[in-house]
Amino acid sequence: MEEHRHTINGIKTRYNLAHAQLRAGTYSSGLEEVERDVKARYLPEYIARCLISRGLYLEEDLTLVETGIQQLKENELFFECSEVTAEIAAYYKERGDVQTASHYMELSHLMRHHHVTSGVDQS
Repeated sequence: MEEHRHTINGIKTRYNLAHAQLRAGTYSSGLEEVERDVKARYLPEYIARCLISRGLYLEEDLTLVETGIQQLKENELFFECSEVTAEIAAYYKERGDVQTASHYMELSHLMRHHHVTSGVDQS
């Protein structure tokens, strides 16, 4: 279904597939094309998610991970930030890096809390 491939939903689907393969250790290709497409369509959430996926699974580069997290925060995508930081925490916990896992789990909790309170009238 080539016509679906380049729609916004198609791009998100391709990201989710590449991301699932990265997590499972079966990735061979596809993220580069998704990165190009999310930038061309300006999809801030997925631009950030691609950075995080690349930094975490392909390049082991925390700078990319942190840049992606910062982009999610700047775009006020707090729920999404909570999701990805929980995943990052699990990634480091699996590898025995409890200190880094703890840092990202705390950030996940803060983002979840921020997401819940950001829409509430606090006056």
